[in-house]
Amino acid sequence: MVCNNQSPTGKFSIGKSPKIASNYIILEDWMFDLVDRQSKKELSAIPLHVYALVYGFSKHNAGMFIGSREYIAKRLHISLASCYRALEVLQKNDYLRISECYYNSEKVTGFAA
Repeated sequence: MVCNNQSPTGKFSIGKSPKIASNYIILEDWMFDLVDRQSKKELSAIPLHVYALVYGFSKHNAGMFIGSREYIAKRLHISLASCYRALEVLQKNDYLRISECYYNSEKVTGFAA
């Protein structure tokens, strides 16, 4: 795999977190204090949930979630357009980095919280 912010171990997984046996998303207390710098308000529910999903994978997968926007939308039961908007808000506020990576010679997207 080739990726700009690849971990020293090079371990990534697509849509799975091998270290977590559970199937839930954790919204930690400090996440509710994340602010959209443009509106000066706390993040709304959808960006907050997208961040929590990516953060959970990032925390347990060498700092990055390798997956698709479609997976995020399906997992959170939101539209693909809402997913794109949430990712844009998170990226603009420097809460999320989005990188194009190669996994098994296939171009994939990596998200790091």
